[in-house]
Amino acid sequence: MNQQNATRLEITLQPKLLDLFLPIFQQGVWVRGMLGCTIRSFLNVCVKLDDDYVDRRIQTFFLNHKPVDNIDGALVQDQDTLALSTAMPGVLGAMLRKGGYYAAMRQSISQKDQQQSTAAHEGRVRLRLFNFLISEIGPNLLKQGIRIEEEHLRPCLENLAIRFRAQGLDIKVNGENKKIEEWHSIHWTKEVLLKVLEI
Repeated sequence: MNQQNATRLEITLQPKLLDLFLPIFQQGVWVRGMLGCTIRSFLNVCVKLDDDYVDRRIQTFFLNHKPVDNIDGALVQDQDTLALSTAMPGVLGAMLRKGGYYAAMRQSISQKDQQQSTAAHEGRVRLRLFNFLISEIGPNLLKQGIRIEEEHLRPCLENLAIRFRAQGLDIKVNGENKKIEEWHSIHWTKEVLLKVLEI
């Protein structure tokens, strides 16, 4: 499904209400960009994270379910899944942490460094966020715009409709103003281009 034929949804909320959308980041959202690049480059350019944040806050990386130690050597391609987490507690967290003491013990399951063999190409990556990264990275991604499966968006819209049952809330669907309580009757495509802005 291309950008043109996905339903476009835009919602403007008070910052404190962005939390209603943050659970979608554990399931994963689609982020578009030029791929065939390293994980670090993808995070810099497409997710708008600087190197200091990437190195300091993100301690665990999974690319297509494999732990990554070198984010400057692992390449991101179209349709890949990239999962990010801060330091996880316990032995498991220590085992999976990038470049950690136990990294050598999981070499057989870790993502290997790759040579940049393909030209840069446009595509999309399913980005999954966990623990503190959800609230730290999620709001900016919502403002930037993400793509999400309609089935994962439904609980958020249901919660919004309940929250604004009394005073109402305007949303924009494909540029047309609608009321949040109308969401059930809207014809949604399988994937939705979602943008959530702050008042």
